[in-house]
Amino acid sequence: MNWKKETAYLIPALAVGAFLEPIAVFLVGQALFGDYAEGAGLGTFFGNFWRDLAAGDPVPWIMLFAPYLLVLWMRLVSYPFRHAGDTKTADQT
Repeated sequence: MNWKKETAYLIPALAVGAFLEPIAVFLVGQALFGDYAEGAGLGTFFGNFWRDLAAGDPVPWIMLFAPYLLVLWMRLVSYPFRHAGDTKTADQT
């Protein structure tokens, strides 16, 4: 496993999950369901997100890692297509 490559995928994905995704969830939720918690704003949403994350609630943890899991899934699905021309077998290396 190439740790530098994995870290290059993990860090930006976690940044998206920690900052951009909660903003998107807040804005979409506000558009679909109205004000968050009796008129509380984005700051309150972020505060609740980080509080629930620290408390070990699984929902914000899933939200945090969702972009990285999506990247891993896309890499897994695309693996056969990326290596379709490889003719090496395990004992030929």
